[in-house]
Amino acid sequence: MVSRKRNGLGARGRGVVVDAAVVALAAGLLLFSCAPKEQPFSSELIGSWQGAIVIQGRSLVIVVHFDKDEKARMDVVSTGSSGSDAAGKSFPLVNVRFRPPHVDFDLQAGSDLAAFRGKLNGNRIEGSFEQAGYKGTFGLAKSGTQGGSEPVESGTPVTLQTPTGDLYGSLVLPQGDGPFPVVLIVSGQGAMDRNGNMAGVNVRNNSLELLSDALARRGFASVRYDKRGVGASAGALRAGAHLLFSNLIQDAAGWVDSLKGDKRFRGVAVLGYGEGALVGMVAARQAGAGAFVSVAGPGEPADALLKEQLAGQPPAIRNQAYRIIDLLAAGKEAPVAGSNLQNLFGSADQPYLISKFRYNPQVEIAKLTVPVLIIQGTNDLQTGVAEAELLHKAAPGSYMDLIRGMNHVLRDVPSNAQANLASYANPDLPLDGELVNVTAEFLRMALKVPPP
Repeated sequence: MVSRKRNGLGARGRGVVVDAAVVALAAGLLLFSCAPKEQPFSSELIGSWQGAIVIQGRSLVIVVHFDKDEKARMDVVSTGSSGSDAAGKSFPLVNVRFRPPHVDFDLQAGSDLAAFRGKLNGNRIEGSFEQAGYKGTFGLAKSGTQGGSEPVESGTPVTLQTPTGDLYGSLVLPQGDGPFPVVLIVSGQGAMDRNGNMAGVNVRNNSLELLSDALARRGFASVRYDKRGVGASAGALRAGAHLLFSNLIQDAAGWVDSLKGDKRFRGVAVLGYGEGALVGMVAARQAGAGAFVSVAGPGEPADALLKEQLAGQPPAIRNQAYRIIDLLAAGKEAPVAGSNLQNLFGSADQPYLISKFRYNPQVEIAKLTVPVLIIQGTNDLQTGVAEAELLHKAAPGSYMDLIRGMNHVLRDVPSNAQANLASYANPDLPLDGELVNVTAEFLRMALKVPPP
């Protein structure tokens, strides 16, 4: 039996902490006019640099690439569960000035210029960030992630047919004879693919692929899949169609129904990661799964999170944003004035947000009548322990495990930010051992699986 464990943590951190200025930076990103470079890129600069923008103690995970042809770009690896769709996207950088040891570059978030001023010291670039009156810092470590090759998929291909196109996934089976208990793994926000990586970004940690393989070694089959509009399932989102949060729930429920009807399996559980936890808990109830696991899932509603992140904006911007959020939460599209707010609430994004705001994680998890496990790492830069505690309070019969040292990509890392962020681009780091053991133990109990 999985214990309801509390690790004696002190003050509660707010979950999914990405400041509104940082969200706007990630969502805008159309750049300023070029200035001459003082010096060509050298071998010490060329490469990929993993790191984060930190403002008011909050982080946006990024990778900056300096190429041989003296072009540069920024990949947004994660923005948390803010509702911004910038995660998984790449944006050009200009005004790159390399004057050793100085490395400076500019970009524009909406109508506001964002300036990065850093110094190169060995395999680190550290410096200051300023945009629209907000000041912070950024740090980058050379990661050596050059990309260029596709990850090797574990498992065999599986397909789910939907009215708008096929969804593609990977099935991993344990050794031995079935039927096996099976876990549907639902990936996180935005363009995250079946493996836990952002599609189109040359940064990989393979967290969900590794989790799938680890579960197989403990006797559990699993299916993980590319969401509609992402990776191999891109064609399931038709051109010009708006993606709705409810579409993601319907797709996950469809996978559960398919697995329940497959004679190779006995007992189906859903494991949702990040935003996929909210998708998974609703789908698990609708399709009648036998158990549910939330990993790094948000506890607050998305509209409340957005308001928290916009609280520090100037009153005129903040008040307009709050009115827009309230209208969207009421199911109504809203007129938007101002380029910064267009980045967050553009007409193409509003149908998705309206659909997403209908679901409160605390309300949805309370509806589950099957065994529930809530897992949260204490070194997670994007989802705080308080989020897990909100979910656990809403579902008093649930089990909660707070894993000391585990971060958002499910690795056991030191408390320093450099090591934490480096793990986002290191697929060779093993998963946190407690995560695998606790998940397998819970699933064995919940699905009534005899010990191996």
